[in-house]
Amino acid sequence: MPTRTPARVAAGVSWFGRRLPPWAAALAGYLFLALLLFLPVWLPPGQRTVGGDGGDPFFFSWFIRWFPYAIAHGWNPLLTAHLDYPDGVNLMWNTSITLPSLLVVPVTLTAGPMVAYNLLATLGPALSGWCAYLALSRYVQSRPAAFIGGALYAFSPFMVSQSLGHVHLTLAWAPPLALLLLDEVLVRQRRSLWLGVALGALGAAQLMTGEEVLAIVGVAAAVGLVTAGLLHRQALWSRLQPALPVLGVAAAVFLVAAAVPLGLQFLGPQRVHGPLQPSNYYVSDLLNFVLPTRVQLIAPAAVTHLSDHLAGYGSERTAYLGVPLIALLALLVRRSWGLPVVRWAAIAGGTLALLSLGDTLHVAGGDTRMPLPWAVTSAIPLVHEILPVRLTLVVFLLVGLLVAVSVDATLATPRWRPRLWGAIAVGLSVAALCPAVPLLTSPIATPGFFSRPSDLHALPEGSVILVAPFAVVGSADAMYWQAEAAMWFRMPEGEAFVPSPYPLYPPPSATEFALVRLADGSAPLAVVDASVARQIRADLRRWNVEAVVVGPMAHRVEAVALMSAVLGRAPLAGDGVDVWWDVPAALAQIDRYSVNNAAPPPTRPL
Repeated sequence: MPTRTPARVAAGVSWFGRRLPPWAAALAGYLFLALLLFLPVWLPPGQRTVGGDGGDPFFFSWFIRWFPYAIAHGWNPLLTAHLDYPDGVNLMWNTSITLPSLLVVPVTLTAGPMVAYNLLATLGPALSGWCAYLALSRYVQSRPAAFIGGALYAFSPFMVSQSLGHVHLTLAWAPPLALLLLDEVLVRQRRSLWLGVALGALGAAQLMTGEEVLAIVGVAAAVGLVTAGLLHRQALWSRLQPALPVLGVAAAVFLVAAAVPLGLQFLGPQRVHGPLQPSNYYVSDLLNFVLPTRVQLIAPAAVTHLSDHLAGYGSERTAYLGVPLIALLALLVRRSWGLPVVRWAAIAGGTLALLSLGDTLHVAGGDTRMPLPWAVTSAIPLVHEILPVRLTLVVFLLVGLLVAVSVDATLATPRWRPRLWGAIAVGLSVAALCPAVPLLTSPIATPGFFSRPSDLHALPEGSVILVAPFAVVGSADAMYWQAEAAMWFRMPEGEAFVPSPYPLYPPPSATEFALVRLADGSAPLAVVDASVARQIRADLRRWNVEAVVVGPMAHRVEAVALMSAVLGRAPLAGDGVDVWWDVPAALAQIDRYSVNNAAPPPTRPL
């Protein structure tokens, strides 16, 4: 671990005649920058969300609304039958952001789940940067240097890209806080058992925020400890031995706090088996480190045309450092290799960047098949489930540390020429990473049937409703509408990991096959024959569906025609949806016609 340099006490910032302490000024600065980044979702609140239509913000909004609803009903909030009814979902296998959802309950219940989601999305980078500032402040003398390093972490390409939908990854306060606590225990040799309690509680809190980030912190901590051990072989045991009781307390606190959720995840119902994501796909391409993507302000079309086709997908192309920053880091490492903090951060950060490349090296979007160190994790359960590209989260924390050291050295130089050149180098590095402001946003459109559920409440609470567009991976509109309706009904669908042959899809059914392919245009209505209609009726009976609702979706006319043929009658239209009430009665009527060999009632043809 790096050796701490003495920190100089800095003056606070004046605020309307009062002096803010440095930590408060830093927090205010990060909040202001985050508000600029997310400004469109707050003008006015609740009308827009970050990212594209029907994506992950709708998915997370469902969880944000589910937890207060489940707790109010006295249910286990980590299990639900409101999705994928009747089998349900084990939420510990999904990025359910349990702890953040509980913290924003007042906002959820007063302003709605999407406003609560936007609040978490805005606070995520700001609080993450502030925690990084607190950690980096112990390695530099200048508070502005620590602020710049924290800002690089808070608004890095990783954070900005993941802000388009993955709020569980941008609530990334655990890596810098883990760095701070481990520094207290292993470097400063503080033996307070309260540090162990804090470290264990931090791990448990991160488990209930984003389990993958906890795993990433574990990998990064292992890399950091091994690096420190190699750099300080003679002092390794003398530093580690006094820390063992504190680390033991941390492990005990974590196990006690995490026993129930982890037991439910690995021993409870609907636990998931097999790989959750494709192997060696979400990785850093070698060119990712030097080519900007569309989330950067400076990103020429000719360059983004190439970066669009690199390994990974969209928001997972998060490794961009840029040529100016790479040159700055190389110069810093060359000039300051004698500083323990520089050696440690450079080696650990470089190792994590190497691991982010995945099992094999990808260059310009192609797989060279050259084996890389991450391949050895295939034998380690759960660790191999980390998407390698997401290790760049901690890479940017360590890069922020190195940049803070560089800025600190520049500010400490009395001569103006080195200070000028240092400022230019840092300015170019920051400019290359500057995000395109504002972020991509999309409007929120909830049919009044769900947002003003007077008609919906004609059904008993907990009734099963089939909603189209059918909720699967990439299409979570129905989940958001269910959240807007305060979880009044259950659905036989959902974007969630379940014991299914296909990740993030419900167990296969004829209904899913027909509605999903109608929506994406891969199976026109003309190819859906009468046998499919019979299978859909069987699904509706098996799921105990009380009503069918078709909301705004692609190929809505075809979806309405299909369900009209399935149920033998046209829907009632109004409040933004087409709805078929009393589905059991419609199915019983069709059964009577079948038994009597009579012609069914007229309806739209398939």
